[in-house]
Amino acid sequence: MGPVEQAIRTRLHERQVLHTPTRRAPFAIHRIDADGVVLLLGKGEWQTRVTWEALEGVVPFLEERGTIPIGGRHRSERNPGTLDEYLKRHTKVDTAGWVAVVLEEAGVVEVERGRPAKVRLIR
Repeated sequence: MGPVEQAIRTRLHERQVLHTPTRRAPFAIHRIDADGVVLLLGKGEWQTRVTWEALEGVVPFLEERGTIPIGGRHRSERNPGTLDEYLKRHTKVDTAGWVAVVLEEAGVVEVERGRPAKVRLIR
């Protein structure tokens, strides 16, 4: 178990409701299992899996870059220089804002909620 998985399993739970960084829209953690985290996104509560591999990789990605925009886009193309760029290597679905909040609740990152919203590792 990696450090991000451990932090998530320690501080978050299934059915926990969180809110997006800028619009404060609610979303929920549906499941935390051996493969990762399943989030319920949007009004339709679409099940969206984020793997442990993707979540653990956020740490080295941010270590190399410092504070970066979250940059989520509802397109399959990556948004260069953002958390969206990294996460779309693992999924074509826009998950950057939601993942940033999950990692913030887990104590892994800090989210700056200005415009644009930004993320950085907690040291």
